[in-house]
Amino acid sequence: CSQAINCNADLGLSLINNAEMDGFHFTGQMGQRIILRMEGELSITARLELYGPTGVDPLAQDTGPTYGLARIGAFTLPADGVYFIVAMDNSGGFTGDYSISFQILDTACSQAITCDGDLTTTIEKLAEMDAYYFDAQQGDRVIIHANSDFSPDLQLEMYGPAGGAPLQNITADPSGYISFGPYPLPTNGPFYLVLMDDNGNNTGDYSISAQILRTSCTQPLACSGDVGTSIANEAEIDGYWFTAEQGQKVLIRSSETTSSFEPEIRIFRKEDPDYVEIFPFNGYLEMTYTAVATDTFFLIFNDQDGSNTGNYGLSIQALAAGCVAPFSCTLDTAATIGFLAEMDAYLLAGQAGQTTLLNVYSSSFTGRLAIYGENGNLLATFETTNNIIQQQWQ
Repeated sequence: CSQAINCNADLGLSLINNAEMDGFHFTGQMGQRIILRMEGELSITARLELYGPTGVDPLAQDTGPTYGLARIGAFTLPADGVYFIVAMDNSGGFTGDYSISFQILDTACSQAITCDGDLTTTIEKLAEMDAYYFDAQQGDRVIIHANSDFSPDLQLEMYGPAGGAPLQNITADPSGYISFGPYPLPTNGPFYLVLMDDNGNNTGDYSISAQILRTSCTQPLACSGDVGTSIANEAEIDGYWFTAEQGQKVLIRSSETTSSFEPEIRIFRKEDPDYVEIFPFNGYLEMTYTAVATDTFFLIFNDQDGSNTGNYGLSIQALAAGCVAPFSCTLDTAATIGFLAEMDAYLLAGQAGQTTLLNVYSSSFTGRLAIYGENGNLLATFETTNNIIQQQWQ
């Protein structure tokens, strides 16, 4: 007498006759949390009722606003057994197409997203919900970005492993972008992310990205590293980590090649959850960052409003002896700048008053040579003329 519904179903159906009711059933377990949504086309005002195994009175019910969305949940099931869902037009006086979406917050009913995952997918039906889960530990900090091209009404709800209320409930800004975190997780996982159109009446593509601030979830740059890669999806987050000692100076350069791409770099500390430095830029960034403590630092790279993609290069160089290739009094080498913004560093041990002869040739770009003292202060800088630097420096 009713249709079985899967634990992550999105169905498109029709009310053909006046006063028609469509029934669905599923098997649930005590303590499971469910979310139900229904949205009708044209004149349907959605109404949902949820019945327990006894089937006597509805455990929960909701009627949407006129021609609007009905929702139940997150609702916690009180017992094991078979549950029944009834969908209808509230007045019974209208017919037409409608969609119903059903989601159990369970790992078996959700798509796994890794601790550095970037996904692009589609809301295909009215009222549709897409659920994801990730594992994490208490105290982990997570950053979540999402962006849609179908409306500014993208909604994200984040649930913990227990409890009916969402830990986070965020609707996108007017451009369709959601950004929150780093959010400290209050317990061990799993954690669930539910993405949907707020009013259930739009469809289209969206992207979601999750990034946990943990060395195992980010790419190591150590104290000297160069990366050439891309932001391939809207809302994408690229995460890196490096180490530095208190007071140490770290050179950071980045360059991108897409005019509409407006990146930002954020720096977080492993041992201080409240610390953040933000550096937005357009095209090119060059800066000297001074470490505020001896720590592991997380560097997060993303587009500022999550709507653009493009290629970029990123390079960091700590001005410390252990992070630089040493040479004594003579250096003859041939090397390659392989990435945008790349820096190559060398260490020269000298004495005050010594004269150093510098000859540098760069074949296809304007080369620059910067000399820093042992305290990290810039002492001199030279650029190539006709692809050559020839200097005496003392």
